[in-house]
Amino acid sequence: MANLEERVTDLEGHAESQTRAIDGLRADIADLRGELRTSVAQLRSETALRSDIGDVRREMGDLRNDMNRRSDLLDAKIDRHFVWLMGMMVTGFITVTGALVGVVHR
Repeated sequence: MANLEERVTDLEGHAESQTRAIDGLRADIADLRGELRTSVAQLRSETALRSDIGDVRREMGDLRNDMNRRSDLLDAKIDRHFVWLMGMMVTGFITVTGALVGVVHR
């Protein structure tokens, strides 16, 4: 059986290794906390970016709706002008045809 001094020395060695292990764990926990803080900051910036993207999408939707409304108004205006132009062309055709018929039957 080992004497008391050897046993105490052995226990001191175990205690010292336990202390080193605990110190290593403390350092690892401190590193983990730092990484966690960095991750949280990145997550917050990504969340803000997603919010900005949502705002841009809403603005794009509003712009698209505005352009569609203006396009509909322009289409109506073009249709109205086309009807006027066709009316003038038909009127001119009837006038020219009437004049030619009048010249031929005179």
